Amino acid sequence: MAAKFLGEPTKVVTGSYDRTLKIWDLRMKSCIETKFAGSSCNDLVTSDGAGSTIISGHLDKTIRFWDIRSEISANDIVLQGRITSLDLIRDSNYLLACVRDDSTIQLIDLRMNTIVRSFRLSCVRDENIAWQHKSPVHGVESFYNVALLRYVRCVELDAVC
Repeated sequence: MAAKFLGEPTKVVTGSYDRTLKIWDLRMKSCIETKFAGSSCNDLVTSDGAGSTIISGHLDKTIRFWDIRSEISANDIVLQGRITSLDLIRDSNYLLACVRDDSTIQLIDLRMNTIVRSFRLSCVRDENIAWQHKSPVHGVESFYNVALLRYVRCVELDAVC
């Protein structure tokens, strides 16, 4: 399950295991819109300041892109495993997707809707690094693995797909 503000402090979007995305008006304390996503939603992000675009990650291995003015998703990207979390860079050009089944993190260029890098988790403990760009000494990038409650190093699979 996930919840994010939708461009203003009185609107929230939620995704849940009932396979829906819901838009809530906090002033009215009610759901004002429901979108059927087709699969349980693990995480979501909003990609613009106005909150008109929602990106959701699902257990059916799909990232869905939603325009809140439409009932159906505008675009889908299917990955190799269940999507467990998403994060969007500030300029909204790149999306990180954590993929459970193949233990990878995918970096997606949203301008081209393509994966530009894949990182495989190798479960090497390193408690000194939360996130590091590729180190010239170690040649690794690291992420905090919430499931393991520790830092893991990532080995780059593909520089450019």
